[in-house]
Amino acid sequence: TVDHLSGGRLEFGLGAGWHEPEFRAFGYDFLPLGRRMDQLDEGMRALRGLLTDETMTLDGRWTQLHAARVNPRPVQARIPLWVGGQGERRTARIAARYADGWNIPYVSPADFAHKSSVLDDWCASEGRAPAEVKRATQLGFYMAATDDQPAIAAALDKMVQQLGQQAHTRRAGQLTGGPREVTETIGAYAAQGVTALNIAIRPPIDWAALEAFVSEIMPRFG
Repeated sequence: TVDHLSGGRLEFGLGAGWHEPEFRAFGYDFLPLGRRMDQLDEGMRALRGLLTDETMTLDGRWTQLHAARVNPRPVQARIPLWVGGQGERRTARIAARYADGWNIPYVSPADFAHKSSVLDDWCASEGRAPAEVKRATQLGFYMAATDDQPAIAAALDKMVQQLGQQAHTRRAGQLTGGPREVTETIGAYAAQGVTALNIAIRPPIDWAALEAFVSEIMPRFG
């Protein structure tokens, strides 16, 4: 339905989940990570079949489908499936096996390059061309509206307040500094093969900084 409403622009993202209160709120068991990864693997397989094949049959541990079909069919012949996460053993392999893109959140350009090379290796193992799987990263937004030091310091203070003790270890996965520094940071990701950038914006929103990002930085990257 969303694919039809959007004129064929739907892209579908999945992950294993990490925030236990969300599971509890909707009545799902918060299983150990290995089990959640098993569910993700099986779910990606099921969804790929449902959205691509005329019918899908799967007698899995978590999913049972018997000549199931999605009708009406999506507008796109192949809806892009994305998998999100940082894992190199399971997540990257699931991306290579089923996905059209891997979203690697909150990592530095150097770490992104390493994980991208891991994905290339898994693509080789799964018999896929690495170019078939797009690469994205997700970054927190703590940019200042200008390159003035007081504005940059205020944005960093917001990051510390929101991330707490993790502010130092997670800084590499955040957009910090003014427009000049953020432009250089995004350029570094682009040089490592990032094809899409997801921005995580937490309130209260600095609208001036967001406007600077849209007007000054986005045009530089087409």
